[in-house]
Amino acid sequence: MSLRKTWACRRQNSEKNWQRGTSMKKILQLLHRKIDGKSIRLIFTALFFLTVSLFTALIISLYSEYTKAQITAFLQEKNTQQLRRMSFSIEEDVDDTIELANTAYYQIIKSADLQALLTEQTLSDFCQLHENKILYAAIYDIDGALLWQNAENYDTESVDSAAWFQAAETEIDTVAFDVPHYIQTAAGFQKAMTVSRYLELRDGGKSRSGILRFDVCMDNMEAELNIYPASQTDYFYLMDNEEHLICYPFEKRLKSGVRTEWTLHTPKNQVVLQDKKEWLLQQQTIGYTGWKLISAASLTEELQNNTQLRTGIAVIVLLMAVVSVILDFLIQRLMIAPVLRLSETMKRFGHGELQVRAKAESCGEIRGLSDGFNDMAEKTNQLMERVRKEEREKQITERKLLQSQINPHFLYNTLDSIIWMIQSKKYEGAGKMVSMLAKFFRISLSQGKDIITLKKELEHAVSYLSIQNVRFQDKFTFTVDWDEKLADCLCPKLVIQPMLENAVYHGMEGMYEDGEIQLKIYAVNELVHIDVIDNGEGMTEAQVQKMMQGDVVSSKRGSGIGVKNVNDRIKLYFGEAYGVQIISAPDEGTTARIYFPMRRQEDEIEK
Repeated sequence: MSLRKTWACRRQNSEKNWQRGTSMKKILQLLHRKIDGKSIRLIFTALFFLTVSLFTALIISLYSEYTKAQITAFLQEKNTQQLRRMSFSIEEDVDDTIELANTAYYQIIKSADLQALLTEQTLSDFCQLHENKILYAAIYDIDGALLWQNAENYDTESVDSAAWFQAAETEIDTVAFDVPHYIQTAAGFQKAMTVSRYLELRDGGKSRSGILRFDVCMDNMEAELNIYPASQTDYFYLMDNEEHLICYPFEKRLKSGVRTEWTLHTPKNQVVLQDKKEWLLQQQTIGYTGWKLISAASLTEELQNNTQLRTGIAVIVLLMAVVSVILDFLIQRLMIAPVLRLSETMKRFGHGELQVRAKAESCGEIRGLSDGFNDMAEKTNQLMERVRKEEREKQITERKLLQSQINPHFLYNTLDSIIWMIQSKKYEGAGKMVSMLAKFFRISLSQGKDIITLKKELEHAVSYLSIQNVRFQDKFTFTVDWDEKLADCLCPKLVIQPMLENAVYHGMEGMYEDGEIQLKIYAVNELVHIDVIDNGEGMTEAQVQKMMQGDVVSSKRGSGIGVKNVNDRIKLYFGEAYGVQIISAPDEGTTARIYFPMRRQEDEIEK
């Protein structure tokens, strides 16, 4: 029986092999009939296309799995770097807030008697100095009674049961952070976070416990999370230890009930499945506060986008293979190489190698292209050189024109004041004023130079303020605070004086011996900042825009060139990224800020 089965199996295998051989023979015969009499070029093209297609399909299949692993690793590394960068910035913001609270306590509150603290303006001035950060400040006793606040009728609710109050009362040596909330300010509703710390107050020689409260602006923290644009499939958010959201890109949708954040209670630092999609969730802890910075990225979305890219690449590869084979047989190789060399030459020319030229070779049409390109390159060089020369001349002319717009009314008024002093037999004051005027114009001339050092420009500004102070009979006081390390930094001359002129004539209007003008020069991130600050009545946003647009009328009270003149000159010298910024609000004074990059060599500015 076993022998018969063996022979039967062999016969079946033989029949199958014969059938396979017959099928293969039929296929070959069919192919032979199809290709009989056909061009070998067509046959090669078909075989080449078939081979490339099969090989491409195999490569894509293998590459898909490899790409998935690579994309996952890349996405994880990218999000990790972004989390570290944002967490570092957030920690810096937290440290700044802690330092702000500790500074207020140790340098102002702790060293002062409570009654003196409540009556003096030291703490209010501190809050005013940091008004961009501190939206509201208050001091409570340990029972929750309000002792002091920097804004009237701000907070009348009982605070002793508030979480921030109890946290500060319990954790004496730390600064406590509460959940965010919105408060009404002069600028409208702003997002703020209550920061509190425990106080030891001196009240008439007795020790008394209290709580310091700061409502700090969260704009900086929100800006850090907005560095990387959020989408529905890739976003970051910040939460505290109790999973309360601190910064969240979809806050409006969350509050309206349109959206829920499913990742709050989901394990982090792993790939999770949600609604048939894979998500990569990562977490970074913020020091001191213990907050959690979360990254949520849809791995499925990334893979889908990449699949589309791979499909496009595959189609391009197949099309390029067919085109390459056809062109390889239709176009002579002697035509391809010169075209490629000409194309490479054009690319080099387009990337800035303006002296490169194409070699005249190959057939007439390509030779004609090479000659035409060489003629075009030569003419382009000549045209660019002429444009550069005209641009340099134009900039020089514009600088001279802007600088020449300084109004002579200042000179006339000063001379009138000198004549009045002489007639009033105030010879000493007249002599001092003439000396300051001479120094003012000596620096203004600057031996014909358009660029002078900050030290010279500061001397010029101080001379101007001194003259105006004498003219207006000490109507205002002025202070100068500058970093002497910037003395040799270069700047266009006569940029501070127009700012001071606006402060004197417009900022000091209505002031009677209580006007203050501050001139500050300092460096921030390789930028020179020049601030002219007055405590005048300030301006509205519309007035600021009007000043920036140069919509002013020249009169005996000012030069008329003002902010726009200086702004235009700074941009001409340093570029559109620099210039003048006006910070003002009604009844809050005005700050005119000039900012430009540090330059210590004149040739750098000319370039």
